[in-house]
Amino acid sequence: MPWLTSTQTIIDMLINHLALLRHDSGLLILVDMGSLKEIWHGIHQHVHGDLVVINNVTTLLALDIAEKLQQGLPMPDIISTIPGSYENEIRYYAGAPVRNTLIVACISGEGIARKLQDILAHALTAVNIDVITMEYDTLRQALKEKGQLADTRLIITTTDLDTGNIPSLTIRNIIQGNADSLLQHYFSEWLDDAEFGDMIQQMVELFTLEGISSRLTFLNPRVVLEDIETIIRRYEQDYHCRFENYLHINLVMHIALMTERLMLNSGHTHRDSETLDERQQRFISQNTRYFQPLVQKYHITIPLTEMLMIDEILAGIRARSTHTIPGVENGN
Repeated sequence: MPWLTSTQTIIDMLINHLALLRHDSGLLILVDMGSLKEIWHGIHQHVHGDLVVINNVTTLLALDIAEKLQQGLPMPDIISTIPGSYENEIRYYAGAPVRNTLIVACISGEGIARKLQDILAHALTAVNIDVITMEYDTLRQALKEKGQLADTRLIITTTDLDTGNIPSLTIRNIIQGNADSLLQHYFSEWLDDAEFGDMIQQMVELFTLEGISSRLTFLNPRVVLEDIETIIRRYEQDYHCRFENYLHINLVMHIALMTERLMLNSGHTHRDSETLDERQQRFISQNTRYFQPLVQKYHITIPLTEMLMIDEILAGIRARSTHTIPGVENGN
């Protein structure tokens, strides 16, 4: 770093570096010359573990501290040996317990945000994190005030919002995103694969319910969703994968609306006379078994056209599948 670099530039670089660290990581800064007080005051609000700034550092002192860090000694033990051995100024800030927060905000109101809050709080029960809701405009204003949301680990919104250095996701990210990637980059510190899958499933169901409730005339969305989830789990077992959220929602929406159409005797039949290839025939045979509980419960008959529409919805995942599965393998 150039020796003419200003203290404020150093502070800004340190703050950017802290955004890449674990939230509870401590920081030890060695300064050969400069204003220790300015550096300490400039960054201590951004460090949630121990913070030590040492001035007038020599090569011998730096090597001594590096050895103690490699030994895994706690910060108090490292700095306790410095006074008397070296002529240095030390500023030590013991990290206080952090109020980790996850913020949920919805531009259209608190209703959906509170439902999301319930799902997240339940999933993160064993984690030291507070799941809170904020009015969208309040959150936007808080993001403009430096340090106002320093303890925030993640922000989830229903619309795109510039959150600066604070990690954020939109509901579209979650619903349409790749589940494995979301887990790795945002939730792996808090949840294992099964717990994360359960949480995402509840979110998918929530937004499916919100979407189809306005379309269904008489079916209870919560009841029909349980039946549909059983069918989707069979598909996922066949393809040896967990469907991406958008495909999951697409299937739930289609099957729920299809069920009501058939109960009203208004199902699609315009492709019922099509000649099927061998793969399609196997798919129809397989789906007849999968849908049997739904057929019996709601007293419906599923036309060929409706089955072929489901086949088309699954075309993308079938094309990506490397498994040969009875009834769903690739065909020419």
